[in-house]
Amino acid sequence: MIDIHCHILNEVDDGPQSLDESVELCRKLKDAGISGIIATPHYIPGGGYMPTLKTIKTKMDKLKNVLEDKNIDMNIYPGMEVFADYDVVDRLKNNEIISLNDTKYILIEFPMDIVPKHASNVVFSLLVEGYIPIIAHPERYTSEYRKTGVLEDIIYNGALVQINSGSILGDHGKKVQKEAFTLINNEMVHIVASDSHGQHRLLKNKDYLETKLIKFCGLENTQRLMYTNPLQVLENKEVEYLNKVKKSFFLAELFKNIRYNT
Repeated sequence: MIDIHCHILNEVDDGPQSLDESVELCRKLKDAGISGIIATPHYIPGGGYMPTLKTIKTKMDKLKNVLEDKNIDMNIYPGMEVFADYDVVDRLKNNEIISLNDTKYILIEFPMDIVPKHASNVVFSLLVEGYIPIIAHPERYTSEYRKTGVLEDIIYNGALVQINSGSILGDHGKKVQKEAFTLINNEMVHIVASDSHGQHRLLKNKDYLETKLIKFCGLENTQRLMYTNPLQVLENKEVEYLNKVKKSFFLAELFKNIRYNT
C-alpha cells in the first residue's frame, strides 16, 4: 500500500518533531503494511508552514539514510499538502510548491470550517494547467460544502478526493465516519491515505482497514481505494473510479458501524 498523504518529515510542520520520531513512524507504518510514503508537509502561505523544496529534499535524504542504516525498507517520495489559495498555480510555476512525486497530481486542502468563494476557481485553474487536484479529507470539512454543492461541483469537473483511514475507522468521531461512508456510497472518493502526523492518526493495521472497507463497498472498490489508485497517482497514471455500492448492503453495514462503532 502506498500512503499518498503522510506528514513523515521532521520539524517542517505539525508532524514529527525529531528525526527519531520520523524513523519510528516509518517503522510503524511499515509494520502496518505500508510499503511507500509520499511525504506531504503542510504548505500554508502566511500560516507558519512554508517549507522550501531544498528543505524537503534535505529532510528526505537524511531520513532515507537512517532508514537504510536501520534496515527499514520504506520508499519515500516528495510532495506537499497545499492550502489552496487563489495563487496556487503561480506558486507551482515558481517552484514554491510541488505536486505529488513530480506528477500531475497535487494534494490540496481547503478551510475546514468555511466554504471559500474561490474553491471552484482554484480547482479550475489547476485543471487548465494540466494538474489534477486531490482534495484532502473533505469528510472532515463543514457540512456546508455538501449543502452548497461545491464538493460535488469540483469533483464533477475533474478533482479527486482522498479520505483518511482514521475516518473510516471512526477515529475522528461518528459524524466524520458517517460522512466518509456517504462519500464512498456516492462514488465521490478515489483514494484512502493515513494523514499521519507523527504518532497521531497513525494507521496501525491496513488489514483491519481493508476488512472494514470490503464490508461497506466490496472487494473491487476497496482494491481501488487502497492499492490501485495510490499507485496510479505515484506513477502519474489515470485513477480508476468506484463502482456503485449496493444500497441495501451499504445501509445495513453503515447502520451497524455507526451505531456500535465497531
